[in-house]
Amino acid sequence: MAGGIFNKQNKIRPGVYQNIKSNKLRMAENDINGVVAIALNLDFGKEQAITKIENETDIYNKLGYNINDKKVLLLKEILKETNKILVYRLNNGTKATATVEEDKIISAVYTGTKGNEISVIITNNVEDTTKYDVITYLKGVKVDSQTISNYEEFIDNNYITIMGEGAITNTTTINLENGTTEESNEEISYPKFLEALELEDYNYIAYCGTEESTKALIVSFIRRMNDQEGIRVKAVMGEYPADYEKITTIKNGVILEDGTELTNAQCVAYFAALSSVSDINQSNTYTQYKGAVDANPRLNNIDTEKALKNGNIVFTRRKEENVVIEQDINSLVTFTEEKNSDFSKNRVVRALDGLASDIKHIFEDNYIGKINNNADGRNILRASIINNIKEKQNRGAFQNFSEEDVTVKEGNNIDSVLINIDIQPVDSVEKIYMNVEVQ
Repeated sequence: MAGGIFNKQNKIRPGVYQNIKSNKLRMAENDINGVVAIALNLDFGKEQAITKIENETDIYNKLGYNINDKKVLLLKEILKETNKILVYRLNNGTKATATVEEDKIISAVYTGTKGNEISVIITNNVEDTTKYDVITYLKGVKVDSQTISNYEEFIDNNYITIMGEGAITNTTTINLENGTTEESNEEISYPKFLEALELEDYNYIAYCGTEESTKALIVSFIRRMNDQEGIRVKAVMGEYPADYEKITTIKNGVILEDGTELTNAQCVAYFAALSSVSDINQSNTYTQYKGAVDANPRLNNIDTEKALKNGNIVFTRRKEENVVIEQDINSLVTFTEEKNSDFSKNRVVRALDGLASDIKHIFEDNYIGKINNNADGRNILRASIINNIKEKQNRGAFQNFSEEDVTVKEGNNIDSVLINIDIQPVDSVEKIYMNVEVQ
């Protein structure tokens, strides 16, 4: 379904085209899915493809890593808030292999040095002496066992494949070797990652790298998804002058309870996960960073204010030895009449994106091609939109709404409608100014 913004009522494809803007200058989502997309260099897993992770077991079975392995530290940070992760392996390599019985080849399913930790034991089955148990181990942990008589009966598991035919005749222990890992070139691999994401449903991209060119690429991609495709996705990255409300940037890092120091780029993983599960009526200002005990580095008052003015997330240590998000803002710093300072607040953007996505889905699922473009049909569409806004107002996302704030008119063409909505988002209390008079 087509979507995006519009300047004229001249679109070709059926779809929902939306402009969201303010009507005054102030200086200063669809259902919650909680899906974070991240690209990593790994030593195992599908090469240059997306792997869906939903728990720690998936990380081990699909990527070959224990959750406490430093290689998947960023995934562990994401799992603090959500268990829905799209992992794209950026790099490639060669597969670990071993030869058994001269012409039978056991190979790791994926390329990378992790394959060198795979071993296979072929032993007699205790219940049927005509068969053998083929047991796969990863770093000494049994991950698969199959009882077969011939090599061609073996069913590929998550770790190995066996090429060759014929009866198994010997017991043996085989260690796979010569697997290698290559580092990726982000200029080549990241465009492929973003291309793969166009076919997936997700909420946030977490870019935990430092390449300025990759940051620019992601900003351009997010703009295209929102403005041309009407897909309300966002991204988080380290400090970068994106100046766009769908991009959140982070100034400093944190220190975890176990002493692990995370840079601002590494903290992107946690913040993207937290944002992906945050509701339209929720601000993350002063929300604790789970498991963090200090900011890295700590910023003084002047540097904190400067970072906030530049549109960066700042982590601040409190006296209780926990770390909070100073203010839940995004990178928008250039305010106009169409996008005032309200749009720099992530809570406001979540509420507006949620409304825009819901209207798009309401139209696509229930009305496009199904109702007449006459007064009765437009009133039915208008009633659905009003009910959606009222539900969001009841949840605290909007305020001061009345039914007269929604109009649905006939568009310039016989098959189009023009919807106008006046809406006032609610923000959270972040500043208290108090006068105390002593008598």
